[in-house]
Amino acid sequence: MKTNLFSSILLVATFFVAQNIFAYDFCENNEDGVPIYYNIVNKTNKTCEVTWKDGERDLVGNQSFNDYEGDVKIPSTTTDGYRVIRIGRYAFLCCKNLTSVTFPNSIYSIEQGAFYYCTSLTSIEIPNSVTRVGDFAFHNCSSVTSLKIGESVTTLGTCAFYSCKGLTSVVIPNSVTSIENQVFGNCTNLTSVKIGDNVSFIDSHAFANCSSLTSITLPESITHLGSLMFEGCTGLTSVFIPKSVTRIDENPFRGCTNLASIIVEEGNPKYNSFNNCNAIIETSTNKLVSGCKNTVIPNDIVTIGRYAFSKCQELTSVVLPNTVKTLEYGAFKECSNLTSVKISETATTIEDYVFNGCSSLTSVEIPNTVTSIGEFAFANCTGVTTISLSSSLTTIGRSAFENCVGFTSIELPNTLTKIGSSAFEGCKGLTSVAIPNSVTTIESGAFWKCTGLTSVIIPNSVTSIGSIAFCNCSSLTSITSYITDVFETGNQAFDKIDNATLYVPAGLKSTYQSTADWKRLTKIEEMPGISLAMACSDQGKVSINEYITFTNKLGEVSVRDGIENKFVFIPEEGSQLDRVLINGLDVTKNVKDNVLKTTIYPNYSMMVIFATKGADVNRDGSVDISDVVELVNIILGQ
Repeated sequence: MKTNLFSSILLVATFFVAQNIFAYDFCENNEDGVPIYYNIVNKTNKTCEVTWKDGERDLVGNQSFNDYEGDVKIPSTTTDGYRVIRIGRYAFLCCKNLTSVTFPNSIYSIEQGAFYYCTSLTSIEIPNSVTRVGDFAFHNCSSVTSLKIGESVTTLGTCAFYSCKGLTSVVIPNSVTSIENQVFGNCTNLTSVKIGDNVSFIDSHAFANCSSLTSITLPESITHLGSLMFEGCTGLTSVFIPKSVTRIDENPFRGCTNLASIIVEEGNPKYNSFNNCNAIIETSTNKLVSGCKNTVIPNDIVTIGRYAFSKCQELTSVVLPNTVKTLEYGAFKECSNLTSVKISETATTIEDYVFNGCSSLTSVEIPNTVTSIGEFAFANCTGVTTISLSSSLTTIGRSAFENCVGFTSIELPNTLTKIGSSAFEGCKGLTSVAIPNSVTTIESGAFWKCTGLTSVIIPNSVTSIGSIAFCNCSSLTSITSYITDVFETGNQAFDKIDNATLYVPAGLKSTYQSTADWKRLTKIEEMPGISLAMACSDQGKVSINEYITFTNKLGEVSVRDGIENKFVFIPEEGSQLDRVLINGLDVTKNVKDNVLKTTIYPNYSMMVIFATKGADVNRDGSVDISDVVELVNIILGQ
């Protein structure tokens, strides 16, 4: 809404920057002796328009461009026989002392911004000769209490009556076929609207923030409801959607906090409100387009649409049926009293801004079916203290958990590959982070301003760290990096961290000390460790201590000396772990659920053998120890 309003103001301002044509063609007094300024439209046809006097004063200084004030009567013709056919662009702009204007029946158009910011104007009567009211024509005429729209008007332009806060009732004639963007937006005292029988389209934000409007009757001619057209109409309690409606954009009733009843007329070919669910459902896709505080989400819903429940302040809890797979952009955005939500176990995607600003949420449990969390999805959920992430999660989007100041820890799954920019920015309660060895990318500002963070573990899988990724984590005392192929991070990745010690693999201290932005950390120590000789067949990989992944057939890795190490064996699809040998001894019996925890000492070696399920490697008709020997020979290249 703010963006649309800013665009409107910018459009007006641009007019004065782009044009420098403040002159008028002639001036003539009306019957009351008031000078009226005119521009000639067509000399041959002898037509003219009302315009402004000059441009010596400016809008920024809150002064008028004209001397129009009090009651102004516009004649139909001038003494020279010119017929007045329109009120020109910005003709009465900022005439703050203008109280009333009388239009002649000769005009057919009131142009863009004609009475913009005439804050003392109290009544408007548009004659039947007028067919068009331009954009911003009566924008911010805040004292207008009476409006009569002529019966020939077909077009009401963008923001035509925006912020006419004195208006209490409006009758839109049958001649009007469409109501444009923000026409009556912010008319906060408007209680009654009668929409003509030929209106087929109401554009976005047309009646946004008309907070005193308690009911609305949509005509049977209506076919298209624009996005957010009644946003912030907090007085609305019920809505009836006629069967003529075949297109509905983003939730037309966002922020209608007292809306308790939504009914779609039976026989509508596109939408329904099945079983009195108090929602608008798109029949062909089973998408819930618009809901309210009394909505019961039907069991066959697949998608919760854009802004479907956004700003529904009366909503306190949500249980999504297991048929729901997608939560679209902003679906529950700014539901500030929502305390609990159960996300369906079939959901795969949580799109951008879905729960943004749900400040009363205390816990979030994301089912294991979800693979991605969109941008700002849970940003500003300041009440959240616990978060359980999906074990299938691959991506955390930009600012997904920004300013979630309440939780102290989070377990990132080992399926995660990317942590988006500012994903955890400003999570001041977070004290420790162990990044799994599946992550390759930590984007800019990922943990920026996590001022409570004391320890971070970065695995060897990470190949990119963006600028200011850990900047301003002022409480950090320990950063453990298992990265062996040391790379330059983004600018200021570790800036404003004064007390942290960076622990790095043995032999790499000097490399870290000479590489930006690692070298910003002045306390760098090598981790105690020993080298473990490893061999691994090519049908799987081994995760070591959750921070190193071994995929080579032969090689050496650094492990903890004399203390327990954790090895996770990850076979490829269709394969299985067959044998684990340490110093030639078979320790497979100690492996539980593909995990082996064991102590490693100097000069130890490990061999890991994966095999196709039920594999007869040497093709002798049986699966036995001879197949293991064959696999060993394959690994050793014999």
